[in-house]
Amino acid sequence: MSTIEPLAPGQNGAVAFATTRWSLVLTAQGESRAAREALEKLCRTYWRPLYAYVRQQGYKHEEAEDLTQGFFATLLERNGLDTLRRERGRLRSFLLVSLKNFLAEEHRRTLRIKRGNGQPLIPLRRLDLHLRRRKLQLLHLGLLLRPGFARLHRHARLHLDEPPSC
Repeated sequence: MSTIEPLAPGQNGAVAFATTRWSLVLTAQGESRAAREALEKLCRTYWRPLYAYVRQQGYKHEEAEDLTQGFFATLLERNGLDTLRRERGRLRSFLLVSLKNFLAEEHRRTLRIKRGNGQPLIPLRRLDLHLRRRKLQLLHLGLLLRPGFARLHRHARLHLDEPPSC
């Protein structure tokens, strides 16, 4: 059960980002237990503002939750926080730009699936030629089988017209 409530109509969903605690960010870049705890705290801190941003982009509650979770999963899978340095800029900017890129890629992936997910397209001209060839093959097969069907039909009529033998 989610603790996130859907945005009410007219609510813009603006949620302030917390001030970046760089000591927490740097601690999260390791493999230790402290790093995992720091990473969990960062995810909890930034989940709500990033979810609110996704909602502001027009996504419904459930879809925004899924996208936000997917973003964090991708970020953690790629060790995206490992390259962050305080002198390079703000964590909020990094997270928002990364989230925008993630949303754009998800949108492209969705469109790709709708368009056949990379399956080769068959030009209509080639498809029409293929259908005509198939029709000719079936017609030829019918012509080949017609004499056999005629014999089978005559044979069935002969045997069906005879009285049953006891």
